[in-house]
Amino acid sequence: MVAQQNQVNYIRNSVKATVDAYTGEVKLFQWDTKDPVLKTWMKAFPDTVEPKSEISKPLMDHLRYPQDLFKVQRELLTRYHVKDATTFLSGSEVWQVPDDPTNRSGNAVPPYYLSMRMPDQKAQAFSLTTTFTPNGRDNLSAFMAVDAEAGASDYGKIRILKLPTNTTVNGPSQVQSQFNSQEDIAESIRLLRGGDSEVEYGNLLTVPLDGGLLYVEPVYVRGGGLKYPLLRKVLVTYGGQTAFENTLEEALNKIFGAEGATPEPPDEGDTTPPPPTSEDPTVKQALEDAQKAFTEGQDALKENDWEAYGRAQKDLEDALQRAEEAQAEADRAGGAGGGESKPSGSPSGSPSPKPSS
Repeated sequence: MVAQQNQVNYIRNSVKATVDAYTGEVKLFQWDTKDPVLKTWMKAFPDTVEPKSEISKPLMDHLRYPQDLFKVQRELLTRYHVKDATTFLSGSEVWQVPDDPTNRSGNAVPPYYLSMRMPDQKAQAFSLTTTFTPNGRDNLSAFMAVDAEAGASDYGKIRILKLPTNTTVNGPSQVQSQFNSQEDIAESIRLLRGGDSEVEYGNLLTVPLDGGLLYVEPVYVRGGGLKYPLLRKVLVTYGGQTAFENTLEEALNKIFGAEGATPEPPDEGDTTPPPPTSEDPTVKQALEDAQKAFTEGQDALKENDWEAYGRAQKDLEDALQRAEEAQAEADRAGGAGGGESKPSGSPSGSPSPKPSS
């Protein structure tokens, strides 16, 4: 295990460190007020570690759960998740952290951040997550998450969703293999690699839903001379269906069958207005503005026009803020109206984004 291989015999989330990006000044803040090693250190080297009370609110909002600690914990939990001594000794339920299917380095799947709600949570939380597969097999066995926001009451709480042993769910490598084996997707990838362009895969994200597991993977293209890869396609797999579209919204709409939710425009001679949709018009317009700003930003990147890119990012931020405020207002209006329908931000026919146990 990692802890044994690296000769680690003591690890705690005891200190938060910041580095001034302009001056390089390093500041250390006490986090674990009960850690005896840290207390001894602070006595031996006074004024090197500031007390936890000195962490300001703006700084607290930026603190996250350490990924290195999370990697050690998930490696140890591949064996120590069992509660029965006989099962532990036999090793029949040992897990493993799957290899990253998006590269050939053999490295384990990296932890990734998701805003999600586990079964015992009342609201979404910004979490650091990972997956497990049975030892020597590729199907999924468990999903692990830890609350990653330092200011949250459950910060550092680990939750594990264990799949029933009598079910078989594709793991990351199987999903990637399914993705690579589809002829139409393989042909699209071949075209993206045309000329001097290179295709790069983003993290294969696993999102547990009530009806199963949703996998999302962005596909980037890095052209000759470009320092930054550009998002070109998004892979989404759910319930045995796979979509490979230009945006995440298009891929989700294809998977959940939401394309038909948009009403057809009326004939020129028909003065009857189209039937209302379930989406709030203000929210819809704000999201359209956000998509437009994102597209303009990508175009600016291609031209290396950083001034235009900065304007596009500002427009994108403003549009998303307007969408959030409009949705909140629509939710309040829907609640006050009793039986009135409330706009939904999820695709039509899609399950609730509540993780399944």
